[in-house]
Amino acid sequence: MAASSYAATKAFTISQEGGYTDDPRDSGNWSSGETGVGTLIGSNYGCGAPATIAYMAKTQPGFVVTAAWMAALPVAVYDGMVQTGYWNPLQCDSLPAGIDLSLFDDGWNTGIGSATKKLQGLLGTTQDGEIGPVTLGLINTVALAPIAKALNSTDAMTMQTLLSVDPDGDVGPITLAAVAAQESTIRVPLLILRLSELQVAYYESLSNFATYGQGWLNRTAARAEAALTLAATANAS
Repeated sequence: MAASSYAATKAFTISQEGGYTDDPRDSGNWSSGETGVGTLIGSNYGCGAPATIAYMAKTQPGFVVTAAWMAALPVAVYDGMVQTGYWNPLQCDSLPAGIDLSLFDDGWNTGIGSATKKLQGLLGTTQDGEIGPVTLGLINTVALAPIAKALNSTDAMTMQTLLSVDPDGDVGPITLAAVAAQESTIRVPLLILRLSELQVAYYESLSNFATYGQGWLNRTAARAEAALTLAATANAS
């Protein structure tokens, strides 16, 4: 993993989440986690009121989280919530650069169990929602040909471009031979592309996709692009 992965991942996620919001229709902005119940505190950097209150109760007992404090949420608090609740449980420091960003941002948005199960489904292992030695090991050993053949045509063309073969969207013998010949460099980008497709499929399965789907799809596309860029930077270093 590239040493700068956390900083790059943090910058990406914050750019997607934005700053302070206190929309009263959002249950995550209320102290109770229920719309209209408790105090309207708001959220910042994607840190919702209930989660932030719980984190501060553990780290600074007696601290009162107010709307004014949330509006100026210290980045150190965001970092603490991220590291203890997401980055470390997802074993991001043990993941290749790019996959860490893809997994973390999905986990921040949909939950770490959901994000992990998508990765485990991609790798063909038990989807228990926890990153352990088996999952980590498969990232480096899982057969790539079936994953390459599962790509949609758009992502197949992206992969083919990276492989310097004709980007026709058809994963045939020539492309598969290139995957085998360039396994060390194409492994992470290929996993990122397919993982992104599984993230899209998850969003499309949700009952409120018609309302929020386009925003989710935009974020997933941006996530994949940022992850591929991070992977390419790490590979070049």
